[in-house]
Amino acid sequence: MSIFWKGKSTSGVSHWSYEADSFMELYNWLLKKGIVNTVDYDPYEKAVAENAGLDYDAVVAEVEEASEEDGDFGKHWEEMLTSKGLDGSLTDEDFMLMISGEDGNAYYQSFAYDKDFEHELEFNAKGKLIDKEF
Repeated sequence: MSIFWKGKSTSGVSHWSYEADSFMELYNWLLKKGIVNTVDYDPYEKAVAENAGLDYDAVVAEVEEASEEDGDFGKHWEEMLTSKGLDGSLTDEDFMLMISGEDGNAYYQSFAYDKDFEHELEFNAKGKLIDKEF
């Protein structure tokens, strides 16, 4: 099953499209292309923290303080997740909402099951993408 994404800038000058096998693949492609902006914060980390009901800025401050000595933010981020009983994962629906919320470069975005964008994505009650073929 594929996920089709397309986006364009508010001016309409820039257009992008991508077919991915997963939301993680799509997210990584958007990062690589600079379509998702990570200058001010990491959208993935922010979504994980907020989905767990945590204040993202407070968590980042805590992790930055813990990583001052060795400079390994990633290690301390993982330790923070573990200490709070979190695994750092997002559901498919969470991923889609996170990506669509990062609209600084691609203000207009669409997600679909098909390249003609005739069939919108659907999720089950647990946020998992429902497998459909068209």
